[in-house]
Amino acid sequence: GFGLVSSAALLFLRPRKAVLSAYSAALGLSIALAIIAELAQSFSARDASLDDFAADLLGLGGFLALALTLDPVLRKRLPTWGTVIIGGFGVIATSLAVLPLLLAIRTDFLQASARPVVATFDNNWESSTYRRTGRSKLSLIAPPADWPVKHGRIARLEMSGARFGGIQFEPFPNWSHYDSISFLASSPTSESFEVELRINDASSRRWRDGFTVHLSLTEQIQRFEIPFADFQNSGTERELDLAQVASLTLFARKSEAGELMLIDDFRLNVSTVEH
Repeated sequence: GFGLVSSAALLFLRPRKAVLSAYSAALGLSIALAIIAELAQSFSARDASLDDFAADLLGLGGFLALALTLDPVLRKRLPTWGTVIIGGFGVIATSLAVLPLLLAIRTDFLQASARPVVATFDNNWESSTYRRTGRSKLSLIAPPADWPVKHGRIARLEMSGARFGGIQFEPFPNWSHYDSISFLASSPTSESFEVELRINDASSRRWRDGFTVHLSLTEQIQRFEIPFADFQNSGTERELDLAQVASLTLFARKSEAGELMLIDDFRLNVSTVEH
C-alpha cells in the first residue's frame, strides 16, 4: 500500500524538485503518512502495530529503490555496484512487501471455503484474520475440561485495564445468506463481565458507527446466538449491510486488569432464535 503512496509522491515531486530532493521528500512524506496511519488506529478498537509499520517501510523503501535504479539521471551518477546494491534491495524489499498481499489472497480463499465459520482458532491461517484490541493479551490455549468443544484451541483474552480490550475479526464480507451469529464464551474471573459485540459494514465512517449488542459473560460457559436484527446502530438510522461486513469486534468498554475472556467457535447461522 505505502509503496504505491511513495510512488505517487515521487511522480508528483520529481518534475518539481531536484532529483535527490524529490526522492528525500517522497520518502519523508511516505514515512510521515505511515506513522499517522498507525497512530490513528489508537483512536479505534485496533492497536497501532510495529509489524504493520515495518511492512509499510519495506514497501515504500522498495518502490523508491527500484525507481531510483531506473531513473536515468541518477543512473549516470551511480557506479554500477551502487545500482546493483540499491536495485537488489528494491527487489527484496518489494517482494517482502508484496508477500502479505499474496498471503491475504490465500486467506480470503480459505475464509470463503470455511463458511459459515468465522473463527475456530484451530487453523494457523486464521491468525491473520483477527487481532487483539485495547492492549489486551491474546493467547491460544487448549480448551478446559468442561468446554463443549473438546478438540483444537480456544482464545484467551486477558484485559489490560485499557478501554476496548478484546478481539477484532476481519471476516469474509458477505453475510447476506445468514441471520444470526453464534459463539462460545465465558469469563472465569467474573460473575458478570459486560462486553459488546459490534459489526461494522463498509458504510461505517468510523469504528464507533457500528451495530452493537450488549452481552454479559459469566463463569458459566454460554453459547450465544444473536440475530442480526438485535444489533443496534449508535450513529445513524441506516440498516446494517450484511453483504458488505467489514469487521466484527468483541470488546469490553471498561475492564479491570487481569479480567479474562475465553471465546471460541464463531459461526454464522440461519437462526433458530425467534426474532
